[in-house]
Amino acid sequence: MIVDEAHHLKAATFDQFVRSVRPQLLLGLTATPERADGKNLNDYFDSRPDGSPAVSLRLWDALDQQLLAPFEYYATADETDLRDIKWNRPEEIGQLDALISSNTVRGRLVINAVRQYVSDLDQLKGIVFCVSVAHAQFMANWFEQSGLPARSLTGANTTEQRDDAVRSLRSGEIKLICTCDLFNEGVDIPEINTLLLLRPTQSPVIFQQQIGRGLRLADGKESCLVLDFVGLYAEGFRFDTLFRAITGQTRAQLKDAVENGFGLLPTGCYIQFDRVARERVLTSLRAALQMNARRIRQELGIWAANRPGQPLRMKDFLRDNEFDIGDLYANKRSWTSYMRDANLPVPLAGPREAELSQRMGSILHANDPNALDAWTTVLTTGEIDETRVQMLAHQILHSTEELIDPAGFTALIQAHPALRDELLELVNWLREDSAISPRPLPDAPSDWPLTLHARYERREIQTAVAHITSTKRPRFGEGCLPLKDEKIELMFVTLDKREGFADRVQYHDYAISPERFHWQTQNMAGANNSTGRRYLDSGENGWGFQLFVREDAEHAFVALGPVKLESHEGDRPISIVWRLKHAMPIEIFRRFSVLRSA
Repeated sequence: MIVDEAHHLKAATFDQFVRSVRPQLLLGLTATPERADGKNLNDYFDSRPDGSPAVSLRLWDALDQQLLAPFEYYATADETDLRDIKWNRPEEIGQLDALISSNTVRGRLVINAVRQYVSDLDQLKGIVFCVSVAHAQFMANWFEQSGLPARSLTGANTTEQRDDAVRSLRSGEIKLICTCDLFNEGVDIPEINTLLLLRPTQSPVIFQQQIGRGLRLADGKESCLVLDFVGLYAEGFRFDTLFRAITGQTRAQLKDAVENGFGLLPTGCYIQFDRVARERVLTSLRAALQMNARRIRQELGIWAANRPGQPLRMKDFLRDNEFDIGDLYANKRSWTSYMRDANLPVPLAGPREAELSQRMGSILHANDPNALDAWTTVLTTGEIDETRVQMLAHQILHSTEELIDPAGFTALIQAHPALRDELLELVNWLREDSAISPRPLPDAPSDWPLTLHARYERREIQTAVAHITSTKRPRFGEGCLPLKDEKIELMFVTLDKREGFADRVQYHDYAISPERFHWQTQNMAGANNSTGRRYLDSGENGWGFQLFVREDAEHAFVALGPVKLESHEGDRPISIVWRLKHAMPIEIFRRFSVLRSA
């Protein structure tokens, strides 16, 4: 049995139906697996070991793979005062209806935006998402009076009336369908090329559903225009949760993008604000970034008080309060430290808890599924994957003066039950979030436990190749690590884009394409010395090169895999173009590329 819009399964009628039918094989399909009530769909389906769906393709990944039409999102400032709206509460719709449904000032603003942003009104085929039936009827009349044929369509209409409206939109007889909670899901009209978001929402699910209505591919359709209207919102309104639903970016990334432009969107996608809307969104994002320890501690206390007798899990806290996991681990804090601060039940502290708890966040970059599975195993069963556990040990115990083997590290963590439990929760979170395929690093020794396109800190990579071990931890911060026994050189590249993309900045290391990378040697490398010849003669001398690249010092390196010399120029330093054996993912390419001025 196949269930579309499977996020509805938790509703009583759907749940009763599925449990009574009890199919031998149940396949669920949904674009919005995150329910607003936090209920999990895993009761119905066999998930991966980490609890994530068997198959997952996020909106931004589907856009990257050109499975959907790109969107062009434009936000216009709207003076409607929404500061008293009780978002995600039963009274929300009634409050919005009273403010918006017959608002002629807002109606004129919408008409002006359509005329400004729609390049060809003759080709307009749009859906207008409204607050209520009255609002849908009001807007349909308003569009008609403005010379844009439109029709309102709500749950009160018959199936025949709905089908007729859709046929009229497709044929061009009407330009717009104004609807209320009818086309959020389950509707397939590929010809739609314009969306008007006139129903303000704090729900990322509704926001994503509405935009998704216009992203079906169709012949002759290049993109979908999305017009949004940013009213006056009270402090605490969360634009970050809305835009994260369609971009996958963190709050910090969103703030930077709103300030400097969305440079990391899938090809063909655009997000743009007018001046006033931009300032309103920025104010909201700046406030959302002020997740200091005091606020998190307060939120944790309130959240726990409302869950008497229920387990206090980090995952639930983050989801219910819409926090980023990075908020929790900022400033060397941890879940355990917050639980203790709030006087909530936590196992007794181990001898080094104060020190170790500050290092819990040092693995937030981890996305290697094999490593995360090995860490889960050692934390739950005590079974040790020697190298991968050693990598975890060196990442958490970062001092080069501390030598410890995997068994010793395992015993250390077991002596801190609160941190062990937290580490297990954190690793499960990271495993669920990972989209990396468990593909071994190509052209590397079989005992190197590294995965292509996964992220690692330098000390983890050194551990994986046995440059540092349980008995030696030499200091190393260079850009190149030649391993003579293996005849493989590890190249560590930091792009350091913190200065931005100003014309005056000349980048020497950058991705030219997903298959090619421009790299400049250190100044000492020349065409007439052994260092330079190791690169230039690599086609004959047996040396191989593995490329690891990061954006800046705050990020971990991405294992881009083996590269071969394609071309070179100059001397001391030498500029080299490497060809990657395996193309980097498009998202990584966007992060590692830079437009250079002529």
